[in-house]
Amino acid sequence: MAQVPIAMWEMQLAFAIGLLGIYVGWRGTIARMTGFYDLSGAVKTLLFGLVAGVLAASVIDGLILANIREASVNIFEVSIIALVIGMAESAFALFLLGRPRTVGLRASAPFGWTLGLGFGAMRSAHLNVRLFDPNVWEGTTGFDPLNIILACAITLTACIGHASIASWQGSRIIEHERARTFFTSALVRAILILSTVLAVFNPFILVLIAPAVFWSWFPAHSHWLLSGMTPAAAQAYRRTLRSSPRHERAAVERVRGESVFEEDCEKPSRIAAQSSDDSLAPSQEVMIIAAPPKERRRMRVIIAGAGEVGRGVAASLRAEKRQVALIDPDPVAINESQSLDCLLVTGNALSRDSLLRAGINDAEIMVLCTNNDEVNLLGCAFAKRVYSEQVGDRATRGLTTIAKIRDPTLLDKNRGAGPLERWTRADHIVCASDDIVKQLAAGLLAPSLEEILPLGDNAWIAVAEVMQNSALIGKTTGEVSDWIVNIPSVYAIRSGDEKGALVAGSEVIQEGDKLCFVARSTEEFLTITTGSGLQDPDWPDDPLVAIFGATQFGTKLAGHYLSEGAEVVVIEPDLDAANELVGSRTGNSKRLDVIHGDPQDGELLKELSIASQDIAIAALADDNLNIAISMRAKDKGVPRTGLILKDRALVEAVQRIGLTRPVSRRHVTVISILKSIHMNVPGTYQVIPSLPGIISISASLSAKAEVVGRSISDAESKLGCRIVMVEHEDEDGVTHILNPSEVETLQIADKVLLFLQLDDLARLEKALGS
Repeated sequence: MAQVPIAMWEMQLAFAIGLLGIYVGWRGTIARMTGFYDLSGAVKTLLFGLVAGVLAASVIDGLILANIREASVNIFEVSIIALVIGMAESAFALFLLGRPRTVGLRASAPFGWTLGLGFGAMRSAHLNVRLFDPNVWEGTTGFDPLNIILACAITLTACIGHASIASWQGSRIIEHERARTFFTSALVRAILILSTVLAVFNPFILVLIAPAVFWSWFPAHSHWLLSGMTPAAAQAYRRTLRSSPRHERAAVERVRGESVFEEDCEKPSRIAAQSSDDSLAPSQEVMIIAAPPKERRRMRVIIAGAGEVGRGVAASLRAEKRQVALIDPDPVAINESQSLDCLLVTGNALSRDSLLRAGINDAEIMVLCTNNDEVNLLGCAFAKRVYSEQVGDRATRGLTTIAKIRDPTLLDKNRGAGPLERWTRADHIVCASDDIVKQLAAGLLAPSLEEILPLGDNAWIAVAEVMQNSALIGKTTGEVSDWIVNIPSVYAIRSGDEKGALVAGSEVIQEGDKLCFVARSTEEFLTITTGSGLQDPDWPDDPLVAIFGATQFGTKLAGHYLSEGAEVVVIEPDLDAANELVGSRTGNSKRLDVIHGDPQDGELLKELSIASQDIAIAALADDNLNIAISMRAKDKGVPRTGLILKDRALVEAVQRIGLTRPVSRRHVTVISILKSIHMNVPGTYQVIPSLPGIISISASLSAKAEVVGRSISDAESKLGCRIVMVEHEDEDGVTHILNPSEVETLQIADKVLLFLQLDDLARLEKALGS
């Protein structure tokens, strides 16, 4: 086809109109998805679409448009050509959107949208040039106002049409539907190509195709583009779209000093501040903006730090069906969090943009659990500052901040940086070192028990596996106390591969079942092991304890056992750490011996008479070294061995071996953070790993609690849980720990310890008046 040039400025306008389609498609969709997809990848895909669109436009111009103008082909022939071109475009889209990395990031749909924008922009730019050329088709083409309008319509139709097709193809690729999607998208592309080319000769043809193209905009926004997001991320994206006009209005209103967020806040109170002599002008008013009531906002938790602790907290909250957003600057950590069904934000905890993308304005709790204590502490104040700016709540009563720290010396009011809560604005500071030591020490009292966990201040959860020689086999869970004297009651059971379940009293106990007891003191561990058919070595009056590592945890363990009257020896390979322990307050004890040496040195262990030790604990910083040391101590004949590990996966592996008692630092930290999160029900909170789906919680009954004045059985029916213990304070201020059978009715200020299914937690909190 002979080229008839048009004026340069007309050609520039034709291409500018073509690029306008990219702006509309990007501004209307991709720009709103910031933080929900890989922006750099989308830009690259757009460039691929532009290059491929230029090539496709050249082929369409030579094989379709030119032949139609010269009337050298019929409609059937050009349809075949259009179908072949459509298949080529679909194959190219399948290649780009189906790459393993793109599918792994679940970004095929948004990348498909930008790829389609590039296709449509270059194709429409070429058609616009032909439309402005008066020699292409006499009577319809040429540069005039009507054709400029038609060029805009062709551009929008081509860009939105190709973008919708490619995003639909990308969404199907994520669902592993490639072959059928390929042929369907090729056919639809052929129809779009043929219709837009024919519109140059007969504009009314565009009327037939445009409604379908613009209809596709809506399913693309509501389904196709969101197909790669997790449900939580899709929900957050829709909420962002709904709230963006509201926040724009809020920004304008704040400048004028007027109230904002009428639907989220109580109406502001205008108080005219007047002196006794009325000297203050009437216009001088004090604006009091009430904090958004918590009950009107949906629970949302933002977690900064997607490490093992952050992911553990997120997984527990997602199991409670909470909305969770995870922030981390490391793309690897974000990628490892994909399975958590959370909103994932690649960014920094001290970045305003990251907090806004995570939805700080809708958050109720902010948890900072990065690997840097200083960032966690400063992040509390920063999060409250950003929150107050967004919501207008200067006192930030609507946001609770929780900071995790690893260094307990920061909490020391004399040597540390305390009081931390005052200058960091943190509502809760979580340092799990004491909990870790407490849990390991309790576990070593009865190492045959599968799980020993604290429940409140005065009780313990003990999980035991029923052995072949147990006297409980064949008995029901309600008959346990009839067969074993002074044995605690059973409140939960796990049979085989089933999940944990609360007992009703009629369950028949079988060999291999895991029974969950609640012990009032550690002295009851012996009756639990005896009843379950287990056996532990006798606990000596003056135990000998060997601790490997003068680390933070080793030092705390030494202090714990010294307070119990034990003889303690600490073996530390680092001379400075050993000297530091000797010079500390703990090192002043005459029953402590600190040795600088290699914990794996056989001669040193022989000199220490390691076989004569009653307890050996590995508390070094290296997980693998701790495992090796504890196993070696067990081989040497130490009856009770334990170790502290970071990696929860290693803890599970060691538990399967069953020769030593491991405690996961990170798991205990997760539980400590969850306790702080659930402080809206005052009390403790405990997950029971060996009984999935069962949690324990303690709560003080307020006047709002629906169970006040009810009997234990009525309260259990109302709450859907088991009450395992009641702490009641009498008129003299003395606290009594009561069995449920000893309580007639529940009273205000009673503290109840409960077992419940995780799914019932939200209903329980509501019934308790939180």
